[in-house]
Amino acid sequence: KYGEKSIKWKSVVVFYTKRNKKENHLECIVERIHLFMQIKLSCRLQKIADFVLPGSHVADIGTDHGAVPIYLVQKGITSFVIASDRAKTPVTVVQSLVTQLNLEKNISVRQGDGLTVLQPGEVDTVIIAGMGGML
Repeated sequence: KYGEKSIKWKSVVVFYTKRNKKENHLECIVERIHLFMQIKLSCRLQKIADFVLPGSHVADIGTDHGAVPIYLVQKGITSFVIASDRAKTPVTVVQSLVTQLNLEKNISVRQGDGLTVLQPGEVDTVIIAGMGGML
């Protein structure tokens, strides 16, 4: 759900050996190094992102997958976004992506209900899009 449609990983796999001094043998190490992650928004989300004015501070309420906040920061449209959701799973997933992409200084991930996650004057643009279920 969080991968194939909106997020495309660019990575390289590295194989190398390392001598284990304790056990005196060679270990084969395999690492996947993520070079960068490119966000491709759906047409609907792209139209929403296009409304964000450059330099604004944004809150994405009901962020779900976090694609819009990551896109806005990576494209240099904004330097600060609050990505919030009331459910724990999306918050955990988005926080993991933000950490992997080293965007913690630019994206604050919060769990909470609607606008209650915001402090007065923290943002000047709010995105509330695609919220479903019982509100």
